[in-house]
Amino acid sequence: MTPSTPRDEGMNDDVPGKVSQLSHRLEQVEDAAERRALVEQLLPLMDAYWDRHPHSAMEMLECTARRLEVSLAHAFVRKVVLGWRQKPGYDPRAGGAADHCYLSALILSENYDLADQPWASEVLPRTLSKELDYSRFDRMRDGARKEAIVRGIAAGVGYVRRRG
Repeated sequence: MTPSTPRDEGMNDDVPGKVSQLSHRLEQVEDAAERRALVEQLLPLMDAYWDRHPHSAMEMLECTARRLEVSLAHAFVRKVVLGWRQKPGYDPRAGGAADHCYLSALILSENYDLADQPWASEVLPRTLSKELDYSRFDRMRDGARKEAIVRGIAAGVGYVRRRG
């Protein structure tokens, strides 16, 4: 790629590094107003992240949703996803194997209504397995509520856990 191509614009600003740093800070911040300020900083970066690497952007969307209380995660994920959908190359499959991360972010933030069909139906069993069998809800902000959201969706589709 030449330095003049749009994809290279701003590459020196290390979008992935900034997103990761801000998202990790959300874990330590107890003040809700400060978390909201961090989310505002993250919004344009998440949009740019999709342009660089959709797979990693989907993973960070999930990580960030886990670190926010549901009410703030809801607004954040919704704004990010609606922005991504405006992109000419948007496809929920663009992240490849990170598709379950994308769906987890939608579920944990109470944005399942934004899940593209039939993609979501295809990815849902693997996503529910990951969330119910391997998630650590006790480590998430608003974990009990997030667990209830996941269990509610699982019950609604008749999902049966494979592990204990």
